[in-house]
Amino acid sequence: ALADLMIVPKAGEVTGEIQYGIQANLEPETIQALIKAKSALPESDTVAVKSCVGIAEDDQIQFEFGGNIEYGNKTSYFIPHATFEDSSKVFKMYYNSDLLKNILGNNKDADYGKICITIEGLMKLEFYKENLKSVYYLVAREK
Repeated sequence: ALADLMIVPKAGEVTGEIQYGIQANLEPETIQALIKAKSALPESDTVAVKSCVGIAEDDQIQFEFGGNIEYGNKTSYFIPHATFEDSSKVFKMYYNSDLLKNILGNNKDADYGKICITIEGLMKLEFYKENLKSVYYLVAREK
């Protein structure tokens, strides 16, 4: 695609080390389940990512596809055994679910992965397969 450089926004810069307050592992089954959850709602382009506590009193990350619509179809998937810093115990952020599905789909054959989120909304997805490592970043958006 072609565009005038005057209308293309400049990319931000990262200064210093990023502190991720929310972390969880992505097993191959989790990656497949998130792809299926998004596929159930192809018309929705937003996923709400929020903290919750499971039945076993463990911290979990909830992915709620269709989460930006108050009254509409929604589907959720929970990632158990997440770790939260005290300041990030309660959070809710919105991301582009189409981008998330594409990233997960391109890495569905990974041996394992990791998701890290800052309280400001930067999500880092890491995938490992044999001697390869892939890293992706997603920025939270407004509801």
